Amino acid sequence: MKNETVTIIGGGIGGLALAVSLAQSGIESEVYEGSDEARHRTTGAFLNLAPNGMRALDAIGVADAVTAAGSPSSGIEFLNAKGRTITHLHAGNEASEFGFRNTMIRRADLHGILLDAAHTHAVAIEWQRQLTTITETDLNVTTQFDDGSSRFAHTLIGADGVRSA
Repeated sequence: MKNETVTIIGGGIGGLALAVSLAQSGIESEVYEGSDEARHRTTGAFLNLAPNGMRALDAIGVADAVTAAGSPSSGIEFLNAKGRTITHLHAGNEASEFGFRNTMIRRADLHGILLDAAHTHAVAIEWQRQLTTITETDLNVTTQFDDGSSRFAHTLIGADGVRSA
């Protein structure tokens, strides 16, 4: 993909990790996110990263920062709406088996680590840009945003979550 920029819709965990990975491979990308950077650095509860997630973060060079910001997790208990236990996932030996432990981290801390990595790799991030329309041709994709702007790209990746346009 010489001289092409990948357009990524969504500046959450997936979009930022992808942008960092592409940058490390020499591929430019632009990330368009509907919210603002401050919200990403301050909002969200905790999430548990399984060893395979930690390995993916290690591949883009941020696992040490995630480990430092997070806490080892000994397992997860899933409850139903009445507070009754549905099942447990016990962790313990995963580091020797998979190379990483389960890690509990605040979503905002993970976002911050990924944003810092994106900035380090000069990833362009456009904040408060809500996607409204996608138009495809045989040669490119045009994305239009709620502020009236548009972007032409050869490659478009949707990483904007479960309510993706």
